[in-house]
Amino acid sequence: MSYVVIDTNILYSLVQISPNPKVSASNIKSYQLATTTATLIEAISKFRGDLQSLQACLHPIVNEEYTLLSVGHAPLSNEVIKAIFNAGNLSEVQDVIDQVVSFKISREAEFLRFVLIEPVSYLMSSNCF
Repeated sequence: MSYVVIDTNILYSLVQISPNPKVSASNIKSYQLATTTATLIEAISKFRGDLQSLQACLHPIVNEEYTLLSVGHAPLSNEVIKAIFNAGNLSEVQDVIDQVVSFKISREAEFLRFVLIEPVSYLMSSNCF
């Protein structure tokens, strides 16, 4: 069976958080689905104040309905996933969620530095101006 790697919007549609008619009408469920740790980090950041939505996003991973692909620059441990999934309320996992959000922000800042600052520094040092 072929794998399809889904992004955040497709995940949100499949778990009924934000249904999309195009996803619903597609044959995507006939494939083995996978998602990435980067997608889960994005979901945790977006729904950090909504435990029910967080748990809906994590459900197919915890129940092994979808394969989780670990992305090197955006790791997420099984312990973090299970802690959020098994939490009875947000206060139980607020520190864990805050750590994930802080990690996401730091990685985005590093990426922005690489994409914007490094090339600009190079241009300025090469006397292009």
